[in-house]
Amino acid sequence: MVDLLYLFPRRYIDIAEVTPVGALAGPAREVAVLGMLVSARRLKGRGGRITGFEAVLDDGTGKIACSFFGRAFLAG
Repeated sequence: MVDLLYLFPRRYIDIAEVTPVGALAGPAREVAVLGMLVSARRLKGRGGRITGFEAVLDDGTGKIACSFFGRAFLAG
């Protein structure tokens, strides 16, 4: 999970405006969320092959699952 801390985004999103997970509704848009990592697991594809990584964040207003395809090494 330490590698997740060093996964930098492709674009810069202003983190001064943090959106609570409970307020995420409506059309898809890019937002910044801040929360605690409550679980992490590897994603498996066909044939049991590991294809990615999923992390669940909790900010007190709700939980959100974040999927990183092709990044199975983040699971440790």
